[in-house]
Amino acid sequence: MEKLKYRKRQVSRHIARHFFERRFCNIIDTNKDARILVILHLYYEEAWPEIKEYLSNLRCYNYDLLVSLTSGRIGLSTRRDIEALEGCDVRIIDVPNRGFDLGPFFETANLVTEEYDVVFKIHSKATKRPIQFIYGRLFFRRTWFLMLFDGVLGARNVHRIINFMAHSHEKSVIAAPQRLIVRDPAEKQQRHLSTGRKLGLQLTDDYEFVAGTCFAMNGSHFKAVRDLDVTIDQFDVTDPRSVWDLGHFLERYVCNLGRPDIQFYKTSNSTIQSILLAPLEALVSILYPVLRRRRNSKALV
Repeated sequence: MEKLKYRKRQVSRHIARHFFERRFCNIIDTNKDARILVILHLYYEEAWPEIKEYLSNLRCYNYDLLVSLTSGRIGLSTRRDIEALEGCDVRIIDVPNRGFDLGPFFETANLVTEEYDVVFKIHSKATKRPIQFIYGRLFFRRTWFLMLFDGVLGARNVHRIINFMAHSHEKSVIAAPQRLIVRDPAEKQQRHLSTGRKLGLQLTDDYEFVAGTCFAMNGSHFKAVRDLDVTIDQFDVTDPRSVWDLGHFLERYVCNLGRPDIQFYKTSNSTIQSILLAPLEALVSILYPVLRRRRNSKALV
């Protein structure tokens, strides 16, 4: 089994936290009373120390934290560390390993009775794959995790997201990294559109969604998601090989809601790594279809 790679980077993140708190002090002051909820699903225990660093970027606000822990995977010391987190009200529930991160998300969301201005949906995105090329994006181990978390809870973006969400009111808004707001290829679109029709949930044509399902949403969008009244019992036991299950469909639907007027607030990850990846992604985009056709041709021989 490959070891997952997470890093706290306390010093650099501490410096960034202070810098952007000063830079955005006016909007922090404007939104200091914003009602904020974070819904975290923790499957990979190793991710908690780094996720905790990202949650520290919310220290200027009072927020509620709802955490679902996959039964049998999270140790007592981690549970106690979550419970002891300062600056927020914490509630923890244990859930079965069903529906990837979407099953636990809905199970946790169903516990919410209050209204919020901003809701962050995050989970312990894996970092074990050495390389992935998907949706025209190239990922090396930690890059997908970092893009998701920096784009949603990073010191550079989190205050602007809260400010935008807190004043969007009745519009249904999703905030996520620009590079991870993607469209399915035509074949996948048709499969998921078909799944939706069977469930009575219609995706819009050429829909967009957040690859990795870590994003922020305003209160209006969260209410629409919660009103779906989905429970974890409706999901299959998580199977990493599955791509057409309810969890993968809802990964798309929770961003789309079958509405063409969903507004995306696209954040940036202007890191050196992203800049270096851009030309490499362009090259792989050209080579990948060729290599894939050759592989399929050999398989048919």
